[in-house]
Amino acid sequence: MSRPRARRALFALIPAVAFFLAATVAISMLEKRGVIDTQRPDDQVDLPPVHLVSVTENKPTPPSHGMSLDVVDALVARTDQVFRIENPFMVTTEIPVEKAPKTLRVLLTGGSFAMGSPYVNQGQGDDPRPGGIDKWIWAELSARYPDRRFEIVNAAAGAQNSLRVRRVVEEMLVIKPDLVIVLCGNNEGHWPASFLNEKLHGWPLYRAIKKALRPGAKPSERAYFTPQNHTYQASLAEFRKNIRAIVETTGDARVPLILGTLPVNVKYVPFEARFYDDLPSIDETQIAALHACRDGRVDEGLEMLAERTGQAWAMRVIGECHELAGRDREARAFYDIYVEQYPFNRIRPSFNAFLRQAAAEAKHVTLVDLDERIAAGSPHGIVDPDLFIDYCHMTWQGYHQCARLIVDAMIAGRLIPGRPGPVPTAEELIQKNNWFELGGPSTRQYGRMHDWRKHWRELRPSFDAPTATSTPSGAG
Repeated sequence: MSRPRARRALFALIPAVAFFLAATVAISMLEKRGVIDTQRPDDQVDLPPVHLVSVTENKPTPPSHGMSLDVVDALVARTDQVFRIENPFMVTTEIPVEKAPKTLRVLLTGGSFAMGSPYVNQGQGDDPRPGGIDKWIWAELSARYPDRRFEIVNAAAGAQNSLRVRRVVEEMLVIKPDLVIVLCGNNEGHWPASFLNEKLHGWPLYRAIKKALRPGAKPSERAYFTPQNHTYQASLAEFRKNIRAIVETTGDARVPLILGTLPVNVKYVPFEARFYDDLPSIDETQIAALHACRDGRVDEGLEMLAERTGQAWAMRVIGECHELAGRDREARAFYDIYVEQYPFNRIRPSFNAFLRQAAAEAKHVTLVDLDERIAAGSPHGIVDPDLFIDYCHMTWQGYHQCARLIVDAMIAGRLIPGRPGPVPTAEELIQKNNWFELGGPSTRQYGRMHDWRKHWRELRPSFDAPTATSTPSGAG
């Protein structure tokens, strides 16, 4: 290329570069000010968080009447600069850049289970409702260590899979947590974003163009459960890779890590007929076998399904039949097979098994086996469905149990200096923190009273009709 031609090409390129640079700066500024949002809903799940942590000047806010004690505590401790954690799918949080003396900063992340749904949801501002794991951890630690200050940073978000959680941990280490707690695994199955797509996602102009050209499906067109785009082996391999990366990242940063298994609602069945559109049908034999077992004819029911051990719905029925017969170990085994085949946004038992393995392989990692411990305290050694409000989200009583187990692990692992005080009850914590809005049990198993004896092609099936092993919603 001749020198004049090269010069003309260079001069032609300069305006284009200037345009893209100016557009990038303008879009970035508008997005930071909340004028526009360049991220699609799918991006909040599949791709790394954008502008998750920023350092801002503190704007003191006087404590208001009714403000929870943990927020008042944080206001008192604020310094001139604060970390602001903000994302459309997360609870907005502000904490001092400089930790006050005797402060333990804990980063909690994962999916909506870790966030505390339905009690805690995105968009609730700096003072989300009580009821989730983060609030219970803070309340119990504050009660047992009154001379210390605790900052529980809730960086969990709805629909997050392990890749997104991994990216959150990597970015959130800038806040210098003293402990990281990871509770994830309920939303696995997405194809991971490519390396190039992840890098391009960090460019505001690219996000804006992508959102304009491919806005994504409407809410009414979205799948209720995480699409299982992977094969099982690919999903497990991706989960393992992300968990190991979290272990390595926290280890390199010399930050203790708590990995928790997730309680599995193994008896759950979707409550709306439309959820079955892409699944094999539940046939008359399976329905007849279920009700034979519920009528006390367990051997007859199991005989009906002797040739159907490869079908997920049959596994669910066989599990209940064994439970009714008092064979609890066999029941859990068949329930687990059912969950492996139809996770419905529940963690697969094999993924929980890997979490146990990963925790055992690293010295800085502590395992909190929520699934095993809560199952051990439930009837028949199977996690009680009455601790859940749907497929994986728990009642506040269930979240309190999880928080208690996490606090126990923190104390046993000597992650908190000092000697703990007596263990408070949930009622004492509610009274102390004025959390009276929690009220009584909020249990609701969708479709719980539906009876499979209705016409099998038209019903909205539920395996959770009252049996000898369960009580109606709200009872007891």
